[in-house]
Amino acid sequence: MDFLLPASLLVLSPLIGGLLEGTFRKLNARMQNRVGPPIVQPFYDLFKLLQKRPILINNYHVIMAYAHLVAMVIALATFLLGGDFLLVIFFHGMSLALLSMGAYGVRSSYSQVGATRELLHILAVEPVLIMIAANLYLNTGTFLLSEIFNSNFLFKSMPLAFLALVAVLPAKLKKSPFDVSEAHQEIIGGPEIEYSGPFYAPIYLAKWLEEVLSAGLIAMFFLGNPVITLIAISVTFTFVLAVDNSTARLSYWDMVKYTWEISIPLVLVNLVLNYVGVL
Repeated sequence: MDFLLPASLLVLSPLIGGLLEGTFRKLNARMQNRVGPPIVQPFYDLFKLLQKRPILINNYHVIMAYAHLVAMVIALATFLLGGDFLLVIFFHGMSLALLSMGAYGVRSSYSQVGATRELLHILAVEPVLIMIAANLYLNTGTFLLSEIFNSNFLFKSMPLAFLALVAVLPAKLKKSPFDVSEAHQEIIGGPEIEYSGPFYAPIYLAKWLEEVLSAGLIAMFFLGNPVITLIAISVTFTFVLAVDNSTARLSYWDMVKYTWEISIPLVLVNLVLNYVGVL
């Protein structure tokens, strides 16, 4: 029974991710005083991509797109099935690195600039996740998520770590002000620009899984009460979308500076407070 729920969530993760993406679009539209597309629009888009004529630039470019998706699937599966949190962080970072490697495999300057900025996303986000893992170990004595999930309402002992996660979520989900790798007004999609049709579909699907993984990271702090968990996920994502719709994009160095000067200190303070027994 304990295995059934996470396995079911893993199988349903593309459906959940697609619905999350559709909900994000709908909320974005409402915040911009538009009606917006139906919530199921992302599924229509995915099916349309799969039906388009494939345009192959080179085999390496396409292989990296599928490798990006596979690494994201492994990260999400490791998380949902209660594996080692450090492995989740490793495969999450690997998925972004593989996308960058694919983007470097074409001559487009937009693609290569986007690839470099994608690597800066790793530099900005992954250290914060590693520090959160250290906080989790101090509070639970393990990196195994199967045991961490049994610790109810970790938020009460890790409030600053949660705030640090919220602070980097816009960068993790590539929302303003930290959508620097895609930067549609500037480098027109960045590392994704040369992908099209069925070769773009795995990248599109990986974004859905990224959103599911982000929801899982939020939920990890509030487990024990399903209602509070759902409220926390909803409020956090709504906040991220509100920031996305009310801020202009910062430079890539500002993104790294922000996460290193705000998020990491928050996690470190939480770590010290846990160690001395204040939280």
